Amino acid sequence: MQNLMQLHKSCPTCDFAYYREDGFFSGALPINYAMVSLFWLLPVMLIGVLGIISGMLATVLCGIGAVVGPIVLYRYSQCLWLAMYYGIIVDDLDAN
Repeated sequence: MQNLMQLHKSCPTCDFAYYREDGFFSGALPINYAMVSLFWLLPVMLIGVLGIISGMLATVLCGIGAVVGPIVLYRYSQCLWLAMYYGIIVDDLDAN
């Protein structure tokens, strides 16, 4: 069983190996940061500034989102990084 912090080692359909060398998935960190910032922190701060919710509630929601968001989006950001990598450098793909 997979949890939120584990990526599958290979594709169950075609057996394509997802794992690359150590440090390969560090490119997923800025993707994860951007997704949390753009899709959670920025909207909550904007709603707080506009006065729709109180400043304290906006601060609490931003704090919770800053901790929970990266954990929830961890696997998705790695998958997106892998897709972007192989979308740009197609020659690294094995010929199946």
